[in-house]
This record gives sequence, structure tokens and C-alpha cells, in this order.
Amino acid sequence: MAQHLRNSFFVIVVTFVFLDVGCQKSAGLPDHPASDTSAEATLLHASSACLARISKLEEFDERPSDGDHWVKAWLDVQESSGTVPEFLYLVIQYGGHVPFEVSQELEKRSLVLRHDSLKVGEQHWFVFSEDYDSATYPPKVAAWWRYSNGSVPRGVIEAIRHDRFGTHPVWDKTLNVVYEAKQEDEEIQVRVREADTLEEQGVLFDVIVPGKLTSLKLNYWNGTYEMEWPEDEKLHVVSVATIGHLPAGNPFDLPLKSYRINYAFELKTGRKLAVWVARDQEIWLMHAFQQFDRETGEPITDMKFELLNSGGIKAGGETENWYRKIVRKFESGQLTGHQDYRHEHIKTGKEPVDSSSHWVPAREE
Repeated sequence: MAQHLRNSFFVIVVTFVFLDVGCQKSAGLPDHPASDTSAEATLLHASSACLARISKLEEFDERPSDGDHWVKAWLDVQESSGTVPEFLYLVIQYGGHVPFEVSQELEKRSLVLRHDSLKVGEQHWFVFSEDYDSATYPPKVAAWWRYSNGSVPRGVIEAIRHDRFGTHPVWDKTLNVVYEAKQEDEEIQVRVREADTLEEQGVLFDVIVPGKLTSLKLNYWNGTYEMEWPEDEKLHVVSVATIGHLPAGNPFDLPLKSYRINYAFELKTGRKLAVWVARDQEIWLMHAFQQFDRETGEPITDMKFELLNSGGIKAGGETENWYRKIVRKFESGQLTGHQDYRHEHIKTGKEPVDSSSHWVPAREE
């Protein structure tokens, strides 16, 4: 059952070569020529929309290597909602070492928005989405209208004015859902809805997560070393990466300071499946990990990570300094297994190495 905790909405941090320009207040926006044609089917899957002036057109020819002959159309955004790309990638002729039949199919595309469709100084309306027709539009462009002919649907203008994409929603093709998030002070509201409706009954997942959001995505397979994944069924996981503080008396016995804290939730039930805690730095250095039973919520795996300045040689390393992982397994609240591991490369914590892999059992006497 989805956890319907809030109905207000949202802001997310995204790491792309995109410009997050925000939405201007509607009171300051002029009236624009528009049509009464509906664009709702496109807007339901969209991630952003804008009115932009073409500020510059640059031509690049990266053939005969893997690149294309293409035009880089820079956007000077006038009004927007959501995360808008800085430029459009408009292909003149495809390059790269692709099979002849693939090249033929690419050349057959009857693009509506072509490399010669835009001129510097013109204004255009764009809608961007992961759900776009590559035979009609360039990458991520789901719809396009010239400002001069007033054909843009009125719903697109209203979506921008009301900041409909301020949550930076992302359409997921595999599940046909849209996921999005809103940052408010020191907590994040994360929501996943059925892609083809905005009705409340279409909300599949709605939870509050503490911290500052750094990334949000859906996973259908196990992309981590620590988490155990059920082998006999499909599992859809909402992964939320944050920077935050642990409370006093936290289950990891860690001091009160800033950490990288990642969460995994089951999409179907909203239950928390796992938590990762790492040092607040770019290189991933783990402090703790816990995984929970999907039915009871009790811990089934507990991992603690320690940097030690003695005992490394005895554990099988080449120096006294070593990085230890202590793994404990539980069943129905009872300890069923315990194992110590030594990292092959990390000894002081200053090594530029991810701490999730390259573990070997520590030598026992």
C-alpha cells in the first residue's frame, strides 16, 4: 500500500549537463498566443518545458570516427519549469562505426525538428522527456512549437506558469511510472505514480526521507555488493541517495555528524529494505550497512566498517593499518552468522578506492 504522507510538491537535484533555470512567477509572465489543442498525453510523461530563444548554432563534424555531423543549438531560456538542457543535439548526418542496415534506418527518419529548423534569435516552445519519438525529434525532445505561429497548446504554457515540473519528474519506460521528489528543509518527499494519470489513486509510493537529496532512481536488479536480492521474484526498488545527519542513539553507534546516507525502499509496499552510511566525501568509504526483512522489518544483515592502525598483518595484510568489515547475519532476531573481512587495497581511508568491493576474509588464528 502506498504511504500517502503529503500531497504538496517538489524539487530534486540532478547531475547532468543541464541548466536548472526554475519557473518565473506567473504574475510577471506575458500572455502568449496559443491553441486549445491538448498536450496532456505528452505532459504526463514530461520532465520539463520551456520557452527559449536560440542564442547560438554551432556545427560539428566528428566523422569518420564514432561521432556525427551535427548542430549544437544553444537555448537562452525565457520561461521554464523543471530541468531544461543547455542545448539541443541536432544531427545532420550520422557517423560512427555502425552496421550498414542500422545506418540506413537512421537516414530514413523523418525528423520534424531538424538541424535546419531553427535560426538564431527565434523563440520556440519545447517539452522534454525520456519518452520521446526518436524518429521525429532529437534526444529528449518530446514536443516542439514555433512561438511565431501561436500553435503551442495552452496546457504547455499553464504547466510552465504553475511550475508543474518543479519536482523534476522522470518517466521510467520499464514500469511506465514517473518518479519525482521535493526537498523541504532537511527532508525529502519521494513519490512514484502511474505514468498516465495525475489522480491520487495512481500514486504507488509516497515516503518522507531525512537529509538533502543527491540522487533518485528506480532499480530492477541488484547494483550493490552489500544488499542481498531475492532470486525467485522481481523486485522494484526506489533508491534515494542523501547527505544527512544521524540522530543520537542511532543503530550504527556513529557520532553526530554529516554522512552520505543511501536508502532502498520496495516500490510495491514502501517498506525500507536497506540503509548505507558512508563518509561525507566523493570517494565512497563505508561506515555501516543494514538490510531488513521485507515482511517484519527486522535486520537480517548488519555490517560495520572500521579503519584500524593495528592488527592488519595478523589479519593477512601487508601492513598494520587495515580496513575491516564485520558482517553479522540474523534470522528472527537471532544471530546466525559472523565473519570478518579485510579490504585488499584500503588501509588508511585515503586511498582513491570504492569501499564496496575487493573484500577478502580476514585471516583467523
